[in-house]
Amino acid sequence: MRGIFIMLALGSVSYGEGVKIQLPPNIVLEPKSHKKAIALSLLLPGLGEQYMGSKSDALRAYTIETGIWSTFFGLRWYAGVLAKDCLLYACANADAKSKQNNEYYETVEWYKNLEAYNIAVKEDARSRYPDSLEEQLKYIEENSLPDSLWWEWQDEKKWDEYRSLRSNSRSMFRNTSYCIGLAIVNRIVSAIIATHLPTSGLGLEVEPNGVKIRVAFK
Repeated sequence: MRGIFIMLALGSVSYGEGVKIQLPPNIVLEPKSHKKAIALSLLLPGLGEQYMGSKSDALRAYTIETGIWSTFFGLRWYAGVLAKDCLLYACANADAKSKQNNEYYETVEWYKNLEAYNIAVKEDARSRYPDSLEEQLKYIEENSLPDSLWWEWQDEKKWDEYRSLRSNSRSMFRNTSYCIGLAIVNRIVSAIIATHLPTSGLGLEVEPNGVKIRVAFK
């Protein structure tokens, strides 16, 4: 009797010599697939759980994912603010030149002035190429900075503060990579949860002379 009710609910019956209602062929309703749930979870955590019918697990994954990316973009924004502050600080307190690349401001971070940096370049050249004056001169020419990019820290305390600002900025940028790792972990966890959710379905195969009902479990 229950099978008949199922068929009636589906809108088609084929029962002995009794009532027979013809349905269109080629209608198939398959059970939900764990493989599809995994693919959805890897695409966006929560989609797999939602597909499997677990709204609470889906909401958890969506909330975590939102928190991860909110943190990511927040850290990126703050790191950018710190980087800009570093530039302005170096220009104001060491007469560093604006609109230079990051390598220049890194050099300003580790050398008190341009002269100290260029001296270090010459020493490095002698260390790298002790037997070749030509290579030394070539290295010095390629790595020295011109006088137009002069800077000098007059205050050791402000120089230390600049280094601290640069360090904080780098830390913020590094922390964004942790967010990427958390996003990957969230996808893996979501996929694992989706594969452990029960999946069952009513398979419906329509034949020209009636309906065959099967219940399938995965």
